[in-house]
Amino acid sequence: MRDWLQEGVNTQEGALVMFRTGLCPVVDKNLIMERLKNVLDPEIGRSIVDLNMVRDVMVDDGNVTVKIALTVAHCPLAKTLQTDVENAVRKPGDVKSVRVDTTTMTRKELEELRLRLQTAATPSSPPKNAPMVGPGIERLGKRGIRSIIAIISGKGGVGKSFVTSALASDLRKRGYEVGVLDADPPLTVFQSLPLDGVIVVSSPQDLASMIVSKAVNMAKKMDAPILGLVENMSYLNCPSCGERVNLFGEPKGEKLASSLGLAFLGAVPVDPSIARLSDEGRIEDYSSPIITSIADELRIRSAKQVEQLTQGLPIAWSIEPTH
Repeated sequence: MRDWLQEGVNTQEGALVMFRTGLCPVVDKNLIMERLKNVLDPEIGRSIVDLNMVRDVMVDDGNVTVKIALTVAHCPLAKTLQTDVENAVRKPGDVKSVRVDTTTMTRKELEELRLRLQTAATPSSPPKNAPMVGPGIERLGKRGIRSIIAIISGKGGVGKSFVTSALASDLRKRGYEVGVLDADPPLTVFQSLPLDGVIVVSSPQDLASMIVSKAVNMAKKMDAPILGLVENMSYLNCPSCGERVNLFGEPKGEKLASSLGLAFLGAVPVDPSIARLSDEGRIEDYSSPIITSIADELRIRSAKQVEQLTQGLPIAWSIEPTH
């Protein structure tokens, strides 16, 4: 930290007076590196500092330039990473601007990182008391898929398909390759797929809350990591006056999530544009700050839940580096 000093002159005695007006952190390379430790590579899910992706940091009078080495040229998630770096570095009052330049790791650097990740990766083994796969059900492998997330509710009509498509579209816009699989019943999904996380969808009705609770209990018994709960059709914003109308009763999502020991990811309102875009086959054009915030939370929580692919490699490394 450094003191900001200000000069003042006593006009009667001609004395020079120095006095403190506050404290401000010294913006240098060490401070910027400390902030960058909180930035996770969106593909690998680890700190870009730990992965040695930060190649240079320059600070000039509050203007910061960060050079990042990507694991693959033209990485589809480069923009997401750049935004995360800018948000982490920029702090009001001490950083004026942030510039993020990118380069690409060499083949040798990729191989060294590959070995580090494979060495650090711990083979996953099922808990001693984990339920066995049912008769006639084959346990499937991930086959290079980064994360498998299940969207469940336990009943129909709460909007699982909408939440799934909205989240998939939002993640696709960020550069992720996303696939959607309609799989029933839930028990078979838990037994046959190596899930990295579960998102629970509910709605304000009492019946929905009761059935969702049963679905959550089943997920817990199957040792499926639950990322959180989303309440769909939570309310309606009146298009005329803007008043919030509770069409299906008082929203219960946050309270329900708390009672089940889950994170509350957000409340999605009834939006007429959803039906219109669905009818037109353009649901991917739907945009909502709530869905975006849920996708952000999903990305962060998924990265923390999954330390590394079983192969120790991100998907993008299937693409050869350019040098």
